[in-house]
Amino acid sequence: MKSCRSIIGSWLAGIVILVAVGVWCYRIFGGPSFDAAALKDTRGIEAVALDCQRVSRGYRVWCRVSNDRDQPVASVVLKASVFDDRGQVRAANPLVNVQNLGPGQQRELMVLVPTPTIVTGANAQIEVSLVSGLSGS
Repeated sequence: MKSCRSIIGSWLAGIVILVAVGVWCYRIFGGPSFDAAALKDTRGIEAVALDCQRVSRGYRVWCRVSNDRDQPVASVVLKASVFDDRGQVRAANPLVNVQNLGPGQQRELMVLVPTPTIVTGANAQIEVSLVSGLSGS
């Protein structure tokens, strides 16, 4: 009769081999590839700050995001910044996400940019950081 250690060792060796084969097949037959250049291609996606208003926890920034591409996009990552009257960035929210924006669509949204201080002459700016397409583009 085999010892308990040899049975467990055999099972562990089998599991390791199965995982290795699975990883190899995934790499060979291609899972979704992530291309940093494709994510940074923001052509056709526009974002505009519409208004900026002081609230108790920071600034509320209203913006409009539009998709002028011929394809839908799964996700658009924006960076919302609040500037002072000298043009210095006083606060930013770099992780604003807009999902499922179809071709020709636009969406208005409100973003909170947290800051404990009051910014003199506050102005807002919205920048498109990354774009992820629905079909792996």
